[in-house]
Amino acid sequence: MKEQKRIKPQTLFVVTAFLVSLANFLFFKSDISIQLYDTYYVISQKFVAQLLSMICIACFTIYYVFDKFIWPLQNPLGYVHYSLTVIPLLILLVKPIEDIQVITLLAIVAAGLLLLAQIVLIVNIIRTKRAQIQN
Repeated sequence: MKEQKRIKPQTLFVVTAFLVSLANFLFFKSDISIQLYDTYYVISQKFVAQLLSMICIACFTIYYVFDKFIWPLQNPLGYVHYSLTVIPLLILLVKPIEDIQVITLLAIVAAGLLLLAQIVLIVNIIRTKRAQIQN
């Protein structure tokens, strides 16, 4: 029986970075308004798209370097890391609603999930290293 090839997390990150960069040039033209306490922030959608692309490229680099030079990271935690990194920022980028309070809540949740994603990456590195040591 033929072994089924899976898409690695680093491939997902680089494809997402490319697609978001392409969409950035073609579609994103509006602003995202966020209000925290008494301060009102206006951020361009282009900036959020560039930020997401840079985060994806950084994550791709981390996974690629670990895969080629150190040890391959575990794919299931890589998929969780990808989902927690990309999906909240894509929701914020698409801006499904114009209500400033909802957008602010989405921004806070996206920041929290992005932080959680980086913790998942660190856990993935530690678990993979521990499995390497035991074998």
